[in-house]
Amino acid sequence: MLETKIYSVKDLVVRGAMNVSETTGLPLGSCNRICSNARSRLEELGIINRPFTSPMYQETERISLGSKGLDDLLGGRGVHVGAITEFFGESNSGKTQVCHMLSVMVQLDKIQGGLGGKALYIDTESTFTQERIRRIAEARGLDKNKTVSNIILAKPMSSLEQERNLEMAGSTIDQNKNIKLLIIDSVSGLYRAEYNGRAALPERQQKLYRHMLMLRRFSEIYRVAAVVTNQVNEVPDNFGARAFRHRPAGGNIMAHASTYRIELRQFVSHRIAGLIHSPYLPEKQVYFGISAEGVNDVPKPEPLR
Repeated sequence: MLETKIYSVKDLVVRGAMNVSETTGLPLGSCNRICSNARSRLEELGIINRPFTSPMYQETERISLGSKGLDDLLGGRGVHVGAITEFFGESNSGKTQVCHMLSVMVQLDKIQGGLGGKALYIDTESTFTQERIRRIAEARGLDKNKTVSNIILAKPMSSLEQERNLEMAGSTIDQNKNIKLLIIDSVSGLYRAEYNGRAALPERQQKLYRHMLMLRRFSEIYRVAAVVTNQVNEVPDNFGARAFRHRPAGGNIMAHASTYRIELRQFVSHRIAGLIHSPYLPEKQVYFGISAEGVNDVPKPEPLR
């Protein structure tokens, strides 16, 4: 059985009172006070803003996706530190390829689109491969062995393990330093497998909501870019019709939790990425490609359809 500990003041705020109560056995009221005091301490240290104060300007760090087109979807420089970026789509749409690419790109220096940092990678579907990382690293001029060692991997076998991995992530950052990216590929798969059917849907949604809420607090407090992939459901396009369309799993839980949502789909030999939700960016679609060297731009794409 997995056991987790509370490691720091940051950890208290990331987990929240409910999680702390469940972990320690303390009454929820006591945990609310403890977490409130912990948050006040982080405000005093300047790690988070005090309520009802003007926020200090701080340039948002970003990680390039290795494609100008994909970077343009997110304002020109890639995924944002302190935010959750969700990629959803069918199998073979490029979700895991994007995750592998980001795991390498974060290790480049800022001039090259990275942050000179490391990555935490929670692989729930056993799709992470060192060979792919090595090939992308070589194409980007990085040492392939060092690049692989800078990716800290967890492979949970259940949703409970997935939650514990996130709970342990703060301690992992404190031990390894300079971690700038956290990936969960995929965030919804284990929940869908374990909480199957309509009767289990409310519990599944509640657990997924708490998981995403913790991930959001984690990205903000530890200043990392959080990237998740999500599966899709097939739903009839019209009542009684044979045509189907795809909706991301998790419903409104994922829609509200993710800062940016990008749909990926395959189109002939290329892929299409569409930004469908952002706090300030317009909806947009771009082409991109996937080669042996990773994610790339398509030189002369046909008109988007």
